[in-house]
Amino acid sequence: MPDFSRLLLLFTLSTVLAASGASCPRRSIPSSALQPVFLGPPTTLQVIQEINDNSAPIRQLRARGARLSLPGTPTLRAELAIERPRRLRLKADTTLTGAELDLGSNDDLFWMWVKRADPPAVYYCRHDQFYTSSARQVLPVEPSWLISALGVIELDQSGQHSGPVAAGPGKLEMRSVVLTPEEALTRVLILHDTQGWVLEQHLYNGKHQLLASSRMSRHRHDSSTGVTLPHHVEICLPPVGMSFVIDVDRYEINQLDSRNWQMWQTPHPQGIPLADLASPYLRFTSPGVANTTGMSTPTPHDRQGALQPLRPSATLRPSATLPPSATRSSPRSRRLRDFFSR
Repeated sequence: MPDFSRLLLLFTLSTVLAASGASCPRRSIPSSALQPVFLGPPTTLQVIQEINDNSAPIRQLRARGARLSLPGTPTLRAELAIERPRRLRLKADTTLTGAELDLGSNDDLFWMWVKRADPPAVYYCRHDQFYTSSARQVLPVEPSWLISALGVIELDQSGQHSGPVAAGPGKLEMRSVVLTPEEALTRVLILHDTQGWVLEQHLYNGKHQLLASSRMSRHRHDSSTGVTLPHHVEICLPPVGMSFVIDVDRYEINQLDSRNWQMWQTPHPQGIPLADLASPYLRFTSPGVANTTGMSTPTPHDRQGALQPLRPSATLRPSATLPPSATRSSPRSRRLRDFFSR
């Protein structure tokens, strides 16, 4: 089965995915039958408008028949749902062993539970503490990055953008500045040159180092909503040496209602403690052995290269009161990072 470090890092999936009632395969249209949206080289504004128009109808998204794969491990059955802008739930299991992981996010915090974690715990962190907590050492990008990694992308029209330029046969490249509390990141999008679909997304830090990549294929267009989504997504996180694949049979768009409110609640498995990744009291005295201070038990109730200059025909190479947050440079942060990445 997948080990703890790999499954834990799937949360950078931390954080993802749609009331019209659409099912992509039932009304999907082959890409070859679609009329091009770009009749010539598009402008920056045209690209932004096309990407935003594709995502705008999606308020909620639920994947049906989803599978999650990691190199060298059995395929896991997956349940995946999002409600924009921050709500996410990803659960995976196998027929023989049952539930293996539960990753999610709501308006306030994100969490991760892995069955085979040592020590066992539901690890969580508030969104507003991500950049000042140990979670930053485990997840190279904000959990909400997965929303766009899966193809639900929104670009700020008033932001800093450059391109598009040719990026190989049938492809365009456009770059955008993404502002975070820590630094300005660069997002590189590789697009279909006539349909405007996002084929690849790469995120670089201020030192031009690749943080995360997403490659999308098997796009299907839903005629009832005008939405096109990828059904095969490959995600790579170079800083932690992690890669995985999500395959989806079909999507349901905007079909969640008030009866699904529990989907966005932090899980409290019986007998499993809660561990705040932003807590300075969370200690790991040795690999796989946790000091329970800062943990509470719930009550019953490859492109690995640096960023290249933008140029024509260039290909990219790639709920409780929380304790005070710890700084990322603390010894405790380094121990926690080493524990998760071993």
